[in-house]
Amino acid sequence: AQLTAKDIFAPGNITLNNAGNNIAGTIVVTNAKDFSLTNSANTAVQAGSAAVVGSAMTGLTTINTSYGKSITLSTAGGGDFGVVSFNAGGNVNITDPNGITLRNITNSGTSTVNVTTTNGPINLDSGISLGSTGLTTLTAGGATGRIVDTAAGINAYGPVSFSSSNDISLTKAGHSFGAVT
Repeated sequence: AQLTAKDIFAPGNITLNNAGNNIAGTIVVTNAKDFSLTNSANTAVQAGSAAVVGSAMTGLTTINTSYGKSITLSTAGGGDFGVVSFNAGGNVNITDPNGITLRNITNSGTSTVNVTTTNGPINLDSGISLGSTGLTTLTAGGATGRIVDTAAGINAYGPVSFSSSNDISLTKAGHSFGAVT
């Protein structure tokens, strides 16, 4: 499915929050401000396309999946995720060419979380509560790659791996992590 909300200069919002959604395959969002999806299938979302160059998702991207179902967020054609929130029942893989802010993210079971920026920071914001025993891997690359907290009380029960081409700065109070590498 390919989705476009309004135009590239004033994007609209896309909301697909019916609990009965069972959308298989990759959802390509060529233009939207906020994108929200509840899905009972494995979920793959691509921001941007080779045909439409520009920031495809400029606002908040929210994905909720059923138990055991994965989330994959990727980009093409200059696409970008600004702020990402998720409630994941399975593994989560996010790749963004620029910076990304993680806010209100949760998981459970043994699922893993992998977030990679190729040239930008990873900002850890409020509402991060990863209850899974699986590995969380945060990799910030490029000239502006760094990992910073912008809120207190970040929790990850399982092991966490931080890798940055620049600094890692977790200075707010109340964080709780499993084994850190």
